[in-house]
Amino acid sequence: MKHGIAIGKVSAASGVKVPTIRYYEQIGLLAAPPRTGGGRRSYDRKDIERLIFIRHSRELGFDIDEIKTLLALQDSPDQSCEEADAIANIHLVEVKKKIVSLTALQHELERMVAGSSHGRVEICRVIEILADHGNCQYHGETLSIGAINYVDEPALTTRSADGNEPGSRELSGAWLAGTVLTGLTSVLLMGAALYVSFADIASYSTAYKSLAVERRTAPAAAEGKTSRARPLLETRSDREIVVASVLASDGGSGMIRNASFVRVSATLATSQTALTDDIVVYSPETYIEALPEDDFSQVAQQISTDIVGAPSAEVSITYTTLPSGYVPRPTISDALAAAHVGSLTSPDYAAPDVALAYFGADASLSAGTPLVGVAENVTVVPKTAATGGNRAVSERVIKLDADAPLLDTLVANGFTRNSAADVQEMIQNLYRLSTLEAGSRLRILLGPSSSGAGLVPYRMSIYRHEVASNSDRHAVTVALTDMGRYVVALPPPDIPFSEESTEQIDVANLPSIYQSIWETGRRNSVADEVIAQVVALVAYDADLTRRVQPGDGIELLTAAPEDELVEQLLYVAISLGNTERRFYRYVEPDGTVAFFDEQGESGKRFLLRRPLEGGGRLTSAMGTRIDPFNGGNADHQGTDFAAPRGTPIYAAADGVIDMAQWFSGYGRYVQIKHLNGYQTAYAHMNAIADGITPGTRVRQGQVIGYVGSTGRSTGNHLHFELEINGRIADPLEIKLPRTRTLTSQYMDDLRQTVEQVQTIMEMPASSQIFHAAI
Repeated sequence: MKHGIAIGKVSAASGVKVPTIRYYEQIGLLAAPPRTGGGRRSYDRKDIERLIFIRHSRELGFDIDEIKTLLALQDSPDQSCEEADAIANIHLVEVKKKIVSLTALQHELERMVAGSSHGRVEICRVIEILADHGNCQYHGETLSIGAINYVDEPALTTRSADGNEPGSRELSGAWLAGTVLTGLTSVLLMGAALYVSFADIASYSTAYKSLAVERRTAPAAAEGKTSRARPLLETRSDREIVVASVLASDGGSGMIRNASFVRVSATLATSQTALTDDIVVYSPETYIEALPEDDFSQVAQQISTDIVGAPSAEVSITYTTLPSGYVPRPTISDALAAAHVGSLTSPDYAAPDVALAYFGADASLSAGTPLVGVAENVTVVPKTAATGGNRAVSERVIKLDADAPLLDTLVANGFTRNSAADVQEMIQNLYRLSTLEAGSRLRILLGPSSSGAGLVPYRMSIYRHEVASNSDRHAVTVALTDMGRYVVALPPPDIPFSEESTEQIDVANLPSIYQSIWETGRRNSVADEVIAQVVALVAYDADLTRRVQPGDGIELLTAAPEDELVEQLLYVAISLGNTERRFYRYVEPDGTVAFFDEQGESGKRFLLRRPLEGGGRLTSAMGTRIDPFNGGNADHQGTDFAAPRGTPIYAAADGVIDMAQWFSGYGRYVQIKHLNGYQTAYAHMNAIADGITPGTRVRQGQVIGYVGSTGRSTGNHLHFELEINGRIADPLEIKLPRTRTLTSQYMDDLRQTVEQVQTIMEMPASSQIFHAAI
């Protein structure tokens, strides 16, 4: 939810004064809002609703502790209402007591006034009644709640209780009422003055202190109190280079050469940082064309996974036509021949008195570059947010297994390139620190950015590991100020460090699978084009708008860029919950590049399950439901996805428009016929796209209309129906066919490709590329 409402407007909208709002923030009734670049508080609509709730509760007489309890119950709608009922019943009893007491007071005062004669004091009815305390109805035993009887009484008259005319000694009721009201008014005015004086006592301005800036996060207060143990989850994030000898063919010749592959194995990111601030909103149409199917290029031809063995010298192979009179003899395969040639050139088989010249093992292209390992075992600590509307802070502790450049480490963990450079310059001026040594730890506190788009580092501390004492010593801490700059700060409170890296998870604000794939890819320096292909491959099998779950993981294998070649995706495996999908890049004999699983099915599905921009929000699944108009049970033969008015709607698959018109309660309606008896329908459109008429052929992902609420509808949404041979089917649950299945004549080649890829995934790494993000 976006922030941007000033405190003055919040006060006017909620009816709560500005000092009172600040007081509520201090005592914890209202969460402290984020601040603008100028240091001003910035509220949202939910804060106004919370203040109205608090004001109404105060007007009904609830105290602060009771209001805190009621707010906690409001934030947890699935809990029992018994506690709220008990609080209300207690106040109801108290109010009834006060009503009875005030009613008796009213009757007694009316009796006094009615008997007043305005004569001498000796016959004053008011004085007489006050002196006769035992007969006072207000103090009599008849006022106990259990003994009260409400009966009809004679009408009040101006006569005294004994029937005589009012005497001059009786007290003036008007004077008594005025005195009582004056006293009550004075008490209220003095109470209000004292309340305002003490309410804002802690909200005074102080001089800026850079070394105390980390207190602004207040993590202890944000977490709240819980008796539930936090589950622990091990995660990983590895990016490694694998070098192997591969056989590359080119017409009549071949070459056994060393090829580099990038292998990534990581759990999907559970937080979104500045790395993915610029990604576009998820839209199926954007990624439908990202798969390289039916796309042939020279780049695709030059990539080979035909593994011969471990890295060795390059060998050129020439293919020649055998003479016509040649008698075939027993032969060996190209792979065995290459292995034999490699064994002859290996130094292990060289003569002892012959020294051959070989490229130095330590003189690779990356010689002199510090190589950094990644923590393979990471513990994730789930964390509950204090309020449902605000993103909570999350702390990440990273342990480095090898030397790492400070700048790259900061960028990989949420710092922008500019802010990381500023932090590095600041640290270098104080400690001459540009490279983090193996064993060092980074302790980073992440929190919501001012824009609300993701998490930014609030505080970052570096700890150096002392081998002699096997302890971690604090080196430096920087923290983010309200002005958006990082300054040197005091170290945070000490915590015990685990042997593994750890990260707290804000379970209330996990990113979507789509956002997580992009975050994980960029943390591991995967090219954006490759990430887009991965999204396109898994979009047909998973709802990418769903939140990622701790433990979801991904594996990638790409061909490392070489000369002018771009990075190419060779293999992707993604695990979401209990579902795992694997896709392998396969080049058919005609040069067609596609991705298939082990069974030869392509990555593309025949049908889009959520055919609208952003995927929409599921509001009503297929099946029996309560009709929103008449309240009875009704058979819902489609699936409803809520989305803003005007959101583009896509054709779920290639087909021909069968209907495009207003259709009874469906409103503006489009029906498409597809191959093999499939038919889809789209209802309640705000408008049908131009050119969408019966008989028009459309392709998968083409815009056919826009979300609306026409016909028998209660709000903006897409009603999506799927029929297969005349029978209604659930588009979210049915197993959909793939657009392509590899023919049996190519299955042996595919199985060989799968084995080669798995061999590369299991080979020892030649080097571990720097990567220090979880």
